[in-house]
Amino acid sequence: MRIAIAGISHETNTYCQSPTTRSDFYELRGDRILDTHGQESDLGGALGACERLGVEAVPLLFVSAQPSGTIEHDTYLDFRQEIVDRLSDIEPIDGLVLCLHGAGVVDGIEDMEADLVGAIRNLVGRNLPITASFDLHGNVTQKMADLLDGTFACHHYPHVDLHERSSEAVALIVRMVNEGIRPTSVVTHLPMLLPTTTTFIDPGKSRLEKMLAAEAEDGVIDVSWFHGFPYTDVAHVGTYIVVTTEGDRAQATRIGRVLASELWHVRELFEPKSLSADEAVLEAVNLPWSADAGPIVIHETSDNCGGGAPGDGTHL
Repeated sequence: MRIAIAGISHETNTYCQSPTTRSDFYELRGDRILDTHGQESDLGGALGACERLGVEAVPLLFVSAQPSGTIEHDTYLDFRQEIVDRLSDIEPIDGLVLCLHGAGVVDGIEDMEADLVGAIRNLVGRNLPITASFDLHGNVTQKMADLLDGTFACHHYPHVDLHERSSEAVALIVRMVNEGIRPTSVVTHLPMLLPTTTTFIDPGKSRLEKMLAAEAEDGVIDVSWFHGFPYTDVAHVGTYIVVTTEGDRAQATRIGRVLASELWHVRELFEPKSLSADEAVLEAVNLPWSADAGPIVIHETSDNCGGGAPGDGTHL
């Protein structure tokens, strides 16, 4: 069995004035993709799964850039065309795994991931199994999910499990080939803009436990909670539950709606606590502290360069 691996990964902050150009991306091809084997990354997880399952991994192109502004149109088209061309040139494959982000926005294209998978489908047709792994900070659409056969967002923030989700994306393709299943994914969209929320303490921890418990139901392949990326001015921005089943769309819809309703009813728990500079200093001064406890840090999260902001805020 042969499975190709490719991807375009970018968390696009459309409020950032400067566009993201080709020089902002790092580009991996051939052996440089294969060299990520053993890393706890999306690429590394996919390659590890191929090895464990006796699958030949066929590297195409993977590009990624740090969070930044809207992707330049021609830059994206060049990357997309290269992936399509490489798929055209290789010997027949049994499936394709895409390592994506979910919050990609191109100048003139609000849903980069759906556009990319659509271009690939135009080449390979509907029958080739295609699955994808994602960052949970993605803004996803039903169109994208319908073009894929499996949608696997990392479960945790911080992202300690990207390699596990891409491994599952490979395993699903093997099941599709060997067992003949035809999965389906349903996206339930909530009109919420979540602040950065860790999954290792509440309220994120208990919500994630609810999502993962739903995966135990017979016929369910994956439940992904996309927190969304709020710094993206697109029509589909929000929070999402994406349920992938072995083919039962009604089951996926039912589970997604229940989980979304439960999340909606506790939405106020996710409201961030904001402090003025004076309040922050006062709270920091009153924290219990000893010399071996490490520093106390006051930082400007709304000017987070890791979210594509310019990092030039002077409020503090």
